[in-house]
Amino acid sequence: MFNEAEKYLERGFCPIPLRYRGKEPAIRWREYTQRKPTVDELRELFGNGARNIGNICGLVSGVAVLDVDDKEKARELYRQLPKTPAMVETGKGVHFYYSIDEPIAPRVRIGGIQVDIRGEASYVVMPPSIHPSGKQYEWIYDDWNELPPFPREKIEEIIPTCTTPECQAKRKRITDGEAYIANIRAIAGEGGHNSTFRAACKLRDAGYDELEALGALIRWNQTNTDPLWTVEELTHKVRDAFKKGEGSGRLIQRLGNWVCKDST
Repeated sequence: MFNEAEKYLERGFCPIPLRYRGKEPAIRWREYTQRKPTVDELRELFGNGARNIGNICGLVSGVAVLDVDDKEKARELYRQLPKTPAMVETGKGVHFYYSIDEPIAPRVRIGGIQVDIRGEASYVVMPPSIHPSGKQYEWIYDDWNELPPFPREKIEEIIPTCTTPECQAKRKRITDGEAYIANIRAIAGEGGHNSTFRAACKLRDAGYDELEALGALIRWNQTNTDPLWTVEELTHKVRDAFKKGEGSGRLIQRLGNWVCKDST
């Protein structure tokens, strides 16, 4: 699998080893959300037995992935989304690859259906990995030269909103939380660190989990901070808020655990 990882690295991806026939990282991978591994590191990382291979999404690799966990839904979305020449057939669905030049917040189960956005601090399984079911991940199309930009507005337009009371209540909670922190500004030299930490705590107290809070802070960061925080810095704020803050008292978990459980 090292040879495949090296090819992906040459093409601009950020490959990491995953457990064979699994989706869990075989290494501590957080470092590589900020930089790509070197060829020598890849040789060492993939040199210990059979491995699957993953790609870290976000600015480090220049891509975000729409992860559709149902082939019929994927076919329906394909007719409506900008056509991308990089698509992977997974164990149950399809990955659509798009280019990005700004952070894209990860989201899970958009609209209550099985569609996820793999952006910053997340990853996807890549061919020729083996799914736990035994199926091999395969490229439907395999061309990264002209990836269209991530269709954020189009996705919001075409994916139906959730209809169950539970999903609607969650959407209202998230909307209300982001509306609250919209009034918080983080300016360097004017208490910017404390303001950003306070925004993370407000999201925690509004009932967000760590991944939801990170996504909200990434969006907030684009309009309410000067200068912009890096995704790594925002990640630390979220981790500190869930570890130190009063309220829920939940123990911090390393960001990415949610993605590990749900990656397809």
